[in-house]
Amino acid sequence: MEMDIRDGEISPTEWAGEVEFGPSASVDPDQLTSRWFDHWLKGVDNGIDREAPVHIFIMGGGDGHKTGDGRLFAGGCWRDEPEWPLKRATQTSYYLHSNGVLSTRFVEKMSICIGSMTVV
Repeated sequence: MEMDIRDGEISPTEWAGEVEFGPSASVDPDQLTSRWFDHWLKGVDNGIDREAPVHIFIMGGGDGHKTGDGRLFAGGCWRDEPEWPLKRATQTSYYLHSNGVLSTRFVEKMSICIGSMTVV
């Protein structure tokens, strides 16, 4: 089975919001889905079962210039992996502080003001 992950979704575009990743970022989700179903439901030997089980897009590597469409060029590349989550990944807990900052520092007690209500 194959899964493509780019910010949690399969996307056919080279960009997201104000950031561009380049032409290699583009994926045809219909073609990918058809290959998967052709193999697993119709028995077509199209090689999808011999590909890496995880295909992830790594954002970065661009030079940061503004493209003709006014987007920031971030670049990126696809990489095959044998598992998900990656064995070499390290889990990091982040905590939201009352000033809106995320940090790895745990805060025992905090309060957040939401409109006219304070949550402790």
